[in-house]
Amino acid sequence: MDDRILLKVGAEGGSLTVTRCTAPEGARFEVRLNEMDYDLEELSASNGIIGTSTTFFDALILLDRYPWFRMHPLCVDTGVETSVLEAVEARGGAEARDRWLPLLSATRTVTRGGNRATRIP
Repeated sequence: MDDRILLKVGAEGGSLTVTRCTAPEGARFEVRLNEMDYDLEELSASNGIIGTSTTFFDALILLDRYPWFRMHPLCVDTGVETSVLEAVEARGGAEARDRWLPLLSATRTVTRGGNRATRIP
């Protein structure tokens, strides 16, 4: 199976990730939550898959239970960059798009000669 992170966004205390998982039976997209709860009495973590879909578009819809377009982009695969930027603008308007634009060049996952190089600020 070949897994590839297409989108990862983060905020203080957690992150959301969309991963494309390729297997002999086909591709699926997993949406994962990694969240820390800094309660004064104890520290707990919530990690795991919050949903799966058969398309990247549907994976973005799964993300919509969170304000992901307001979060900081940590990793964006160049193959979905245009779709992500359109989704950010559709959800948060031109202001959200303009905030993401300068951040994208620092967060791209670039494929060169079959090898991936991820730049995360």
